[in-house]
Amino acid sequence: MVEPLTATEGSWFAYLTPRPTGVAGWLLPRKDSAKKVARLISAVSASWQDDAPVADLSASFNDAKLPASCPAPTTAAATAAAGGAAAGAAVAPGACPGGQAVTNSSHSFIFPCGGLTVKQGLYSLASDLYRVAPFVHCAPDSSAAVAFVGHLSNLQELAARYCSPSGTPKRAGSDDNNYPAPAGSLARAGSIGRSRDMGALTAAVVLSMYQSEDELVLLSELQGQFAFIVLDNAKRQAFAARDPSGAETLFYRIGDDGSAAFASSSAAIPEDDPADAAGGGDWRELPPGHFISKGHTLQQFALTPAQLQVRELNGNLAPRAPAPRPPKGRASLENNIRQGRDLESLDLFGFGMDV
Repeated sequence: MVEPLTATEGSWFAYLTPRPTGVAGWLLPRKDSAKKVARLISAVSASWQDDAPVADLSASFNDAKLPASCPAPTTAAATAAAGGAAAGAAVAPGACPGGQAVTNSSHSFIFPCGGLTVKQGLYSLASDLYRVAPFVHCAPDSSAAVAFVGHLSNLQELAARYCSPSGTPKRAGSDDNNYPAPAGSLARAGSIGRSRDMGALTAAVVLSMYQSEDELVLLSELQGQFAFIVLDNAKRQAFAARDPSGAETLFYRIGDDGSAAFASSSAAIPEDDPADAAGGGDWRELPPGHFISKGHTLQQFALTPAQLQVRELNGNLAPRAPAPRPPKGRASLENNIRQGRDLESLDLFGFGMDV
């Protein structure tokens, strides 16, 4: 009898350095900045290792199959050496630019603007059915990295649009389809491998959309339950969002010095938070249906189910004034003429008509 795998919680943590100010700030060597970030990310990752053992998922992983135009997921072991990180490179050799498949459970990416560390967990959905999360992906040019928790119900549609050269949808499970169909009643190894493949594709699609679409357009396209962080080294900014359902959590902190830190859950925040000494500030939960982007401004992009219910309730209870009766006879004609004189122009089938 095969013993069930032990479920472990996945986590991610991201840190964004404050934007340089003054001549001295812009002249600070990029390598020195990356070293500071590497030490911070290494401390966070080490605290997770002390909390609980990391699930070894490599034996159950299959190589991901992504559309040709999508960059492959990347590998980076969470061994952030205090001084070994090069500017704009992942911690492990051959990590970001290599386009290798993620086959271990811990990944760290170090940039001059900040860092991202991910510990993938294993979640049991049913008997011999598992889900691997968070999903992680780094652009092949090391310009950005993303950590994603949740699922997208329209993933195949988005993959066809943003990762297919032709843009035509592909039937799930067909021979020419490069991304796998959703997992059904699969064996354990197949379940984990399929979840990992779908996760790799999800993260790649979200990053591709982020790099090609406006942020609000991106969020309007995503259907499902999710929380994610994009660390953009090219723009020196972070983009974090949480869907309106609030099923997935996301925490953030804006430092007094302009830095920012993000975490997938309260458990992902170390008790001795190394980022606290870097910038201070209080941790807060990102409200559902909100996002944070450049300028560290909190913005709402969608109403939550509770807000929609209140709006619908208020709309149904609001008294409606009876529609005014149109005037009759001569009064009606004079009223129409008077209204016409008050208008500068009439829009008729899209054309401005002078009155």
